[in-house]
Amino acid sequence: MKKVGIILGSGIKLKSFDKYVYKRKDIKSKGIHKKVIKELIYDNKQVIIFQGRSHLYETNDYNQIFSNINYANERNIDFLIITNAAGAINPDFSVSDLMLMTSHINLMGKLLKNWGYFPYYDRNLIDKIYQTSISKSIRIKTGVYCALTGPVYETRKEIKLLRKIGVDSVGMSTIPEIYLASRYGIRTLGISIITNLLKENSNNIVQHSDVLKSAYKASKKLEKLIEIILNIHDN
Repeated sequence: MKKVGIILGSGIKLKSFDKYVYKRKDIKSKGIHKKVIKELIYDNKQVIIFQGRSHLYETNDYNQIFSNINYANERNIDFLIITNAAGAINPDFSVSDLMLMTSHINLMGKLLKNWGYFPYYDRNLIDKIYQTSISKSIRIKTGVYCALTGPVYETRKEIKLLRKIGVDSVGMSTIPEIYLASRYGIRTLGISIITNLLKENSNNIVQHSDVLKSAYKASKKLEKLIEIILNIHDN
């Protein structure tokens, strides 16, 4: 039986999968995000869903930051879908869009230095998922994700800089997980859920509560996309 892991970003829920759950673990965490691990059987696959993660801005304990990936490795997961709630730098994006990550820019500082290079992004898989999603009328984007340490949101000048260097979405997670998963030999796929639009001339202030609400609203669309991904991964 194939084993797949799914890490959910802030505010993201996969309620339609709950009926398949046979085991649930509530994990103690010092961070602001509640951690739950759900194990289920879906379409003849063992799926482990990680609700919540520890961010670099919350702790210097790497065991906390990498706990989901280490658990996935211990359970012999061979394919991992890593999602994040992200702000859109690309002006063509809209709130609730889903973006398949085709590459990334790491601006998280020393955490990931000297780790070497690993093949993070399977372009053939990304293209297949994109084309299948479009054929099923699921609005989807592709692009470059950038990770900052947080916890503060981006200033106008930072937004301008990120746009200049080719960033499409920006968040505070995912890249450390992709690095470690790749070192373990776990195939990964990154997905940004666009929860807010970042414009250098905007006076709007991003609130964490608004990010959570937008992520929750996009969850049904994500559920459909994950069903497509699981089917493609099986072939």
